[in-house]
Amino acid sequence: MKFRLAGLSFVTLCAATATAQTAADAPAPNAPATTDAPAQTTKRPLLKYAAPKAAGSPGARVDGDGGSRGTGAKDAAIYLLAPDGEALTTQKQPSLFYFQRGGEADSKSGLTLTVVDPTRPTPLLKAKAENPEPGFRRVQLARYSVELQPGVRYEWRVSLGAGEGRSSDVFASGVIRYVEPSAELTKALEASPGKRAEIYAQHGIWYDALEEVSNRILAEPQNREWEQARASLLEQIGLGRILEKGKGR
Repeated sequence: MKFRLAGLSFVTLCAATATAQTAADAPAPNAPATTDAPAQTTKRPLLKYAAPKAAGSPGARVDGDGGSRGTGAKDAAIYLLAPDGEALTTQKQPSLFYFQRGGEADSKSGLTLTVVDPTRPTPLLKAKAENPEPGFRRVQLARYSVELQPGVRYEWRVSLGAGEGRSSDVFASGVIRYVEPSAELTKALEASPGKRAEIYAQHGIWYDALEEVSNRILAEPQNREWEQARASLLEQIGLGRILEKGKGR
């Protein structure tokens, strides 16, 4: 899938799944050789996301379900993988995740990603993808040289269709805010580097927790427990239904 920005073409989206990857991600290690002995795997606890107290009012997330729009994308849906309300990151250039269901019939119109800074008259980022594909997708802001500023409540949107806010579009939106990591968080990460996903989730840093889990899904495609961890996170923010309706892993 390719995004266009300022007349140039970029390969910018990668599936955060165990079965698909692009040059944007490190190759997954080879699967271990099979033996007669049962595989020994380490049980990982399902992650517990503790939403920050000052996360803003509920209702900031808009889920895009095109089932009733009567368009070429009537069976399409877009869900941002983010809580209903402001969510945090400690990265200046975090990854943004969304899930697309269907939409193949509307692929000619494409898919548009927009990041809006409320203090600026024009979007911080607006890019269009060609041939959008269903499944879990990740957009890495570092690929656009885009950096978030501390304390700003950015709105990000994904639109399937013409991408100009038309009534026929299927779109979803959410809010992200970049914060400096606290001393407590930094200390916890240094003490337990192997539990970054759990630590981020416990400290209410949604985007970083999801990115850690997604990286592990790619790095350990045979370990289904990371997929379970992602499912646990999505269920906690009311998005468990996409796992039942969606395609892919």
